Amino acid sequence: MHSRYYELYRMKADRHWLHQKLVTHARPRGVKDTARAFGCSRNTVRTWLRRYQPGQPSSLAERSRRAHRCPHQTPSSLEGAVVRRRRQTGFGAERLKMEFALPVGISAIQRILRLHDLVRPRPKKHARKKQLRYLKKTWPRFGQLVADTQYLQDIP
Repeated sequence: MHSRYYELYRMKADRHWLHQKLVTHARPRGVKDTARAFGCSRNTVRTWLRRYQPGQPSSLAERSRRAHRCPHQTPSSLEGAVVRRRRQTGFGAERLKMEFALPVGISAIQRILRLHDLVRPRPKKHARKKQLRYLKKTWPRFGQLVADTQYLQDIP
């Protein structure tokens, strides 16, 4: 009995070895028997049999699941214009859109600026407090005292 396919697959150590083992089992014995033996679906067995090409070990390598294209992606020319205008002016996303009438949304401009590291992240609370402590150490002792005086002339 072979190990379960998904257990071996989750280990991520050597998936290529697992795929080879699956294909060598499936070629003489068939899809259904291999699926039962490895504890995976028949479609998984069919996928690796379809991809297998003798003499090409790379045929059983993992393939990216990333989309091949993104039809609504901002064109690189427009992205370059946003980056250029930001570097010239230092404006934020809303003002860039308003001043230069850019044909993209504010969130798209923000995403482009983040992608090109043009947005400084807001400092965390502990960092701001630490900075304030450092600043207060430079002040002279008792230099920030305020004396609140009241003239109580109307009291007998």
